[in-house]
Amino acid sequence: MLCRKCQEFAAQALSSSDQKPGEPFVWPNFSFSLHHADELKRCAEARCLICLNIWHSLWPHEVEKLTDESTVTLELKPDQNMPNLRASFADISGQPLFQPRTTGMFYGWADSVQKGLPEVLQECAQLPNENTGSEASFRMADFWMQECCTGHKNCPKPFKDGFIPSRVIDVGSETEDPRLVDTRTPDFKPYQKSYVALSHRWGLTPTLTTKSDTLADRMNGIPLNEIPKVFRDAVLVTRRMRERYLWIDSLCIIQDSKEDWQAESVQMCNIYKKAAFTIASAHSPDSMGGLFRQRNGLRIMPFEVAFAYISGEKRALFIPMGIPEVPWDVQDLPLYSRGWTLQELVLSPRTLIFDPDCLRWECLTTYGSERNPEKGIMRHSSDIRDIQIAIFEEHGANSTSNACFTFDSDTLCSLWHSVVQEYMARELTQYSDRLVAIAGVAEAVGGRIQSLYTTGLWKEHYHRELLWYLQSTILPNPAMHTSVHIHEQADLPKRASPTTAPSWSWASFANRITFYPFSKVHPACELVNLSTANNPHDPSGSITLRADTRIMHVHNQDPGIVAEAVRLFEGKGLRYNAPDRKVPVRLMDLDTMLLLTSKAPRFRSSVCAVPGQWMPDEMISPQTPVTFVAIATTPKLNRRGVYRQIVHALAVLPTEKDDEFRRVGYAEIYDCAWFGYDCAEDLELRKPSWEQLGKRMTLRGRIRPHGLADGKAHRHPIMYDPLPEQEAYHTDAGMLRREITIV
Repeated sequence: MLCRKCQEFAAQALSSSDQKPGEPFVWPNFSFSLHHADELKRCAEARCLICLNIWHSLWPHEVEKLTDESTVTLELKPDQNMPNLRASFADISGQPLFQPRTTGMFYGWADSVQKGLPEVLQECAQLPNENTGSEASFRMADFWMQECCTGHKNCPKPFKDGFIPSRVIDVGSETEDPRLVDTRTPDFKPYQKSYVALSHRWGLTPTLTTKSDTLADRMNGIPLNEIPKVFRDAVLVTRRMRERYLWIDSLCIIQDSKEDWQAESVQMCNIYKKAAFTIASAHSPDSMGGLFRQRNGLRIMPFEVAFAYISGEKRALFIPMGIPEVPWDVQDLPLYSRGWTLQELVLSPRTLIFDPDCLRWECLTTYGSERNPEKGIMRHSSDIRDIQIAIFEEHGANSTSNACFTFDSDTLCSLWHSVVQEYMARELTQYSDRLVAIAGVAEAVGGRIQSLYTTGLWKEHYHRELLWYLQSTILPNPAMHTSVHIHEQADLPKRASPTTAPSWSWASFANRITFYPFSKVHPACELVNLSTANNPHDPSGSITLRADTRIMHVHNQDPGIVAEAVRLFEGKGLRYNAPDRKVPVRLMDLDTMLLLTSKAPRFRSSVCAVPGQWMPDEMISPQTPVTFVAIATTPKLNRRGVYRQIVHALAVLPTEKDDEFRRVGYAEIYDCAWFGYDCAEDLELRKPSWEQLGKRMTLRGRIRPHGLADGKAHRHPIMYDPLPEQEAYHTDAGMLRREITIV
C-alpha cells in the first residue's frame, strides 16, 4: 500500500533513466520531493509503507525539530546495482535538518524471489500485524510451512511414519480447554498423527508440571487461563497452524516419577525429530513470559514498490531499514543458554522461532525471518548445521547418489565435537542431566556414524574422543608487562558432584571444553577394554588402554614462577618456535611450555621447561608424581624435512583401588620431547643485523630446552603399530609400556 505521492515516485523513478529497450537494466539516481512533515506523518498513520518507514527512521529528538513546513525528499540511490531508498529532511529555506538516512534496502525483484512470496507479503501488509502472534505473522508461518512440506526435497515430511509421543496435549478447538492424553491407551483415537513440540526455558519461576497426583486432573482438562503464558501461546500457535496435538516436556512427562522420566527422556530424539515443527520460545526467560511481543510488523516485513518502466512494470521488494522498534541481540535470548534446548533445536527438522521483534523459520533447506523471508540469520554454526543435515540425510535427496552432502564417520565425529563444545557452554539446572540432555543427538548421529556411543565417547574413535581440555578462566597478571597466562586455584573448574560420568569423559565437568582438531591425530595407544553401563542415567565406566606412560612432576604455572622467568629473560630475546606458530615466542612463555621434572623437586631451579602445553583439570602439587599416558600423535614437518611429533597425553593419578587411575589433566608435548629429544628448528642464536646495531641488541633464535637430547640423533620416521616403536625413545626418557585403567 502506497500513498499518492509515493506512487508518483514509483511512476517517475525509472523513467529518469536514459535506458533504451533491450539494454541491460541499470538503476538510476533519482530524487523526488515527497511531503511536508505533517503530510508524511498522516501517510505513515494511513499505512503507506514507504512513508511509515521514513517516519520511523527519525529519533524522538529529531521529530521535535520538525515543523509543518519541513520537507522530505525521497531518493533512489544505486549502489553497485543494489539500490536503496534514502530520505532527507530540510527546513523551509532548504537547509538540511539531519543526516540523510536509508529507509529501504533492495531485497530482490518480485519475479525472481520464491514463488508466491510477493503475494504473501501483499496479504500481510493488509492484515493485522501488531505483534508476533498476529494474522500477518501466521500467514508468513503458513507460507514457510507449506513451502517446506511440498517443495523441499531434503526436508522430511511430517507424520511420515505415524510416530506420536506417549503423551501429548490435545489442544482441541477455541471453545475447549486443552487436556493431556495418553496415546498408548486403546481409547486414544487420534484426530491426526502429527504433533507440534515446544522448546522453552524453564527458568527460575516454578512452572506448571504434571506429577503423579495431578496426572488425572491434567487428563480431564487444563483450564487455559491457568496455563503459563508460553504454554498458552503455544496452544494458540498449534491451533492456528491447524495441528491438534502439542508436546510440552513439563506436562507430558511425570516429573516426580524417576521411571517415567528415564523412559521418556531417552525418547527425545524421536520426539523432536518427528514433530511436524518445533515452537521455540527464544526470548522468554521462563514459561511466564509468553511467545508474542508487540511490534509493528509493517516496519519488519519487506514491502513492494511497483516501478513504471519502458518495458512494463518492474516490481521491486525492499527491506525496511528504520530504527529498530525492539532493539535486541542474540545474548538477550535466554533459550540459547539452556543445555536441553540445543538438542531440541538440532533434532527439529522445522523450527518456528519467536524472537523479540519477529518470527524466524529454520528447516534443513532454508532459514528466514519476517524481515528477510528467504535469507535470514542462521542461529547455528556451520558445523552444527551440517550435523543437522547429516541426521536427516536419509529422508531426502541427500540419500541418493546425487547427494549434495556426504558425511563419513570421521567428519561426523568432528561435527559431533562442535555440538559438544556448544553444549558444554550452556547451562543445566541438574548436573545429572549432562549426558541425558544430549542423548537424543547422540542417538541420531549414532545411526550414521556406525560406532558404539557410551558416556560421551564413540568407541571406534576413542583416541580422538579422549583429547579434550577445559577452558578455564585464565587471566593475565595485571602487575606484569607480559601476556603470560596464569592458573590460579579459583580459576580451575570443579567436577560435577555427584559424579555424572567417568573422569575421562567431557561430561564429568560442567564447564566449557575444547577438542583437539580432529583430523590431524593418529592413535598412539591401543584400546583393551571399554566398560560402561551404556545408559545416560548411569555415570559409571572405565577404559583400559595399552599405552606408553611416563611419570613426571608437573609445576602448575603460578605468578612467582612467571615473574621469575620474566625477570631472568627480559631483554635477552630468547625465542622458542612453537609448532603451530609462525612468529617465534619468548622461551619462557608458559603458553608453550610445561614445567616438568622426573623427580620430586627440592628447588625451583630443578624445573625443566619442556616444549608443550599443560591444561590441568585441577591443581596438583609439584611433589605429586603424575602419570602421563600417550594417547595420540600429530606429526609436524620442519624445515629439515623431519616430522617432529606432538604427543597428546592424559595426566592421571591413582585412585584408592589398585591399578586404577583417574584423569587430572591434558598435555600436548611438542617437538619429540615426549621421546626425550628436541627435534625443533635449528638452535643457533643469530646476532642482530647491521641495521639493528643502533637499536637495543636482541639475540634471535632459540636454545634447546634443558634435559632433552639433540634431535639430530633421533630416529625418524617413527613407526606406529599403533604404539610407537620403542627405539624412538631416548634411554633417559623413562618410558614404561603398560596396560592402564582410567575411571
